Amino acid sequence: MARTTLMPQVTLLITSTALLFWPAVGSAQPQERERLETLSRQADERIEALQDEAVALAAQEQTLLDDLRGLERQRRQKIQELGLIQADVEETGAALTDVETELAALEQTASEQEPAVEARLTELYKLGRPGYLRLLLGLDDFTSVMRAYQTVAMLAERDRQTIAVHRATLAAMRESRETIGARRDEMLALQDEARRTRRALDQAVAAQSQLIESIDARRDLTAQLTGELQMARDRLRTSLAVLAEGGTTSAEDAPLPLRPFQGQLPWPVPNTDAGATPAGSATQRGIAIAAGAGQAVAAVHGGRVAFTGPFTGFGNLVIVDHGGQAYSLYGYLAAIDVERGAAVAAGQTVGRVGQSPSGAETVYFELRIDGQSVDPLEWLSR
Repeated sequence: MARTTLMPQVTLLITSTALLFWPAVGSAQPQERERLETLSRQADERIEALQDEAVALAAQEQTLLDDLRGLERQRRQKIQELGLIQADVEETGAALTDVETELAALEQTASEQEPAVEARLTELYKLGRPGYLRLLLGLDDFTSVMRAYQTVAMLAERDRQTIAVHRATLAAMRESRETIGARRDEMLALQDEARRTRRALDQAVAAQSQLIESIDARRDLTAQLTGELQMARDRLRTSLAVLAEGGTTSAEDAPLPLRPFQGQLPWPVPNTDAGATPAGSATQRGIAIAAGAGQAVAAVHGGRVAFTGPFTGFGNLVIVDHGGQAYSLYGYLAAIDVERGAAVAAGQTVGRVGQSPSGAETVYFELRIDGQSVDPLEWLSR
């Protein structure tokens, strides 16, 4: 299926023929009753489908709201968790700073005392047992000997204890520094993970909220379309009542609006959705649908024929007015099977498949809503 450029003249054509649409045609014949009853059934079926869709949308929205509340709870919990982790990070950081400060002071003290300790150890080493003996033998009395012995022993023990205490303190401080540092690293890792989770939850909440908004919009649209169809159905029933009383009606008394049938319109030629590509630019407003030569081309919705005949760039063209500023266009037709001003029903043949300007056997199809071309693939059934 290829795209085709809509000539600006089509807009002028639709505008210039708008006043000729929907001429009154009185009818009290059985076929008019049948037509109105068919339209009434179509309205009932579509109303029921829209109501079912509304129920499904409400259920879906409720599920999404429940999920959203769960996500928001998780987000609040994660925010609280982040606060606790941040406090722990700050606490461990402060503790680590204190330990490092104290450790630096101890290492400085040890560095300052180290020369004296080394000198004392060197002195004791040089003295050894003979040195102590010489020291003892040089004293005059036993009391002096004992006093000297105790002094030397005390100095040696003090040096030993000083070294041991410093070593133990330094080892403990270093171990504490490693423990607190590991705790801080753990908290920082948890903080990073919590922040990532928080960002993911923020994104999930935003996406869920956006989805709920889109469902709200769809529910509003469904309610609006249901209301339009109910009004059209009421007009149909009024027309049927008029016929039952022997009165007359006209085809424009009760046309079904096109908008409520978005996504449900039949294709102008059957089995053509494979390989369909959406229209999307100002110069590619319609779609060219491949089909067999001479194949029937059907109206996608009920309405009244606004134009028939050749049109530059589109060969033989039929334009159907569906009311409410909605139009469907059928081009590249080999033959036209309807007359201008005639009422047509959904599925009624309006022409036959012909050839595009390139020679391909295709039918051109376009939808216009409120004067603007829309993507036909969003309106045709899948």
